[in-house]
Amino acid sequence: LLADDEQASSDIIRFFIEKHKLPLEIVGQTMRGDETVEAVKRLHPDLVFLDIEMPVLNGLQAMEVLSREYAREISFVIITAYSSFSYIQKALRLGAKDFLLKPILYEQFCETMQRVLGYRYSENPLFNQLMEFIDQHYMEELRLSDCARELATSESNVARLFKQYLD
Repeated sequence: LLADDEQASSDIIRFFIEKHKLPLEIVGQTMRGDETVEAVKRLHPDLVFLDIEMPVLNGLQAMEVLSREYAREISFVIITAYSSFSYIQKALRLGAKDFLLKPILYEQFCETMQRVLGYRYSENPLFNQLMEFIDQHYMEELRLSDCARELATSESNVARLFKQYLD
C-alpha cells in the first residue's frame, strides 16, 4: 500500500518497485491518514509505505490506530522529508521496519527493501537462498557446482531454478 499525500513520492516508489522487479503488488494508494487506516483494514497489505505528514491523521497517528485496531502484522516503511530523530524514533517504537528520506533515491530504496524484504525474490525458499548466495558472492567467479553445493542440491536443480525464475 502506498500512503503519501504527494503523488510524486508514490510514483517514484511504484517506478522503483517495477525497475527492481521486486515481488510486490501495489494493492492500493491513499493520500490521507484516515484513508490509510481504512485501506489497511480492507486490503490487508503486508507492507505499507507510509508518509509521516498527511492530512487528517499523520502517519504516526495512523500507525497508532492500526496497532490498537488491526491484529495482523504489517511492515511499515516510513517516508519523510524530516530527518528529525524524534519522528524516526517514534515510528520505530510503533513497529516501523525502516524509513526513506525524501527525495527518495534509488540506491537508498534498494538498501531499504533488502533490509525489509530480505532475499524474498519469489515464493520458493530454495531460489531465494540461491539469490542470496549469488548476491553475497557476486564478485567471485561462481560456477553452477558452487551454487549446487551451497544449496545441497544438484546442478540440474539449480539450472531448473534459474530457468523457472529468471527466464
